[in-house]
Amino acid sequence: MINTTVEITVDCKEWYLVDSNIEGVCQKTITTVFENQVVPFSPSKREIGLLLTTNDRMLDLNKLYRKKDAPTNVLSFPSGSQHFDEIPFFLGDIAIGYSITLEESIKANLPFLDHMQHLLVHGCLHLLGFDHEKTNEAEKMERIEIKILQKLNIDDPYDLSARENINL
Repeated sequence: MINTTVEITVDCKEWYLVDSNIEGVCQKTITTVFENQVVPFSPSKREIGLLLTTNDRMLDLNKLYRKKDAPTNVLSFPSGSQHFDEIPFFLGDIAIGYSITLEESIKANLPFLDHMQHLLVHGCLHLLGFDHEKTNEAEKMERIEIKILQKLNIDDPYDLSARENINL
């Protein structure tokens, strides 16, 4: 059995307007990622930090860590730590910005929670070592995202109407 501990910090109260159990939605989404065994290693315990925050905080994080002077929808910070069977494996941290996620979901005509869960799946895959810098990597990552999102009953976000308005 896989045990995933998610330490969730919500520093933007608007997240609770989306779903009063936003932490439960996030836990379910992350659990679904790991149930799909998308990586070759399978530690029995995993830990992730998740921050549901504001655009201002995302701007600060993006400036500090990526030297980009703009807010972004999701940031992933892989731990780079080694795996040890006897201790929980800390995969890293993910941050998601509320307002930019809302704006993108409106522009793409996607339900907000579906888009947020997609960003969370995307962030988890980055923690697991997936990337989208090259076309073949991006296509592989997208296929995995679509498969996981289907298990969450979320439509493919990479159709033509949604693709042009969302930056992943």
